[in-house]
Amino acid sequence: MRKYLFLTLTLLLICSIGYSQSTTANNVPGGNKFLGFDAAQAIDFRTNDINRAKLMDNGNITVNTYTYNRAGFFGLSQDPDFFNLGLQSPFTLLHLNGDNPNGAPEQLGFRDWMRYGILFTHNQDMMYVGPRRIGDDVTDVWAVCSMR
Repeated sequence: MRKYLFLTLTLLLICSIGYSQSTTANNVPGGNKFLGFDAAQAIDFRTNDINRAKLMDNGNITVNTYTYNRAGFFGLSQDPDFFNLGLQSPFTLLHLNGDNPNGAPEQLGFRDWMRYGILFTHNQDMMYVGPRRIGDDVTDVWAVCSMR
């Protein structure tokens, strides 16, 4: 009897935790199946029903007066407001965001060539690590820090 009680409680606990899903039938990948959407829509990643990460769809963003397409940019943030403030979204291919007042990461010092690297924003400070195209077949590696 204890086995059945333990098994029942275990199954109830597992079923009450939550679930994951994908666009595949029965969540089994293969063929032309994928995780995501056919239409232009971002993919949200949530824990405890709070946005923690987002893979962006097509759409322009303006950061420090530079406007460009943010398609494919990925943002990871412990601050859920980062994804809820409209244009406050990932600025670069990989954007790691910490605590910022009102969820707004630092933009001062950002340049349009920074969109292809890794950006860290926290406490109204910004740090970038990544490539900068100088000319045809000439690319430098840059580390940039902007603090208030």
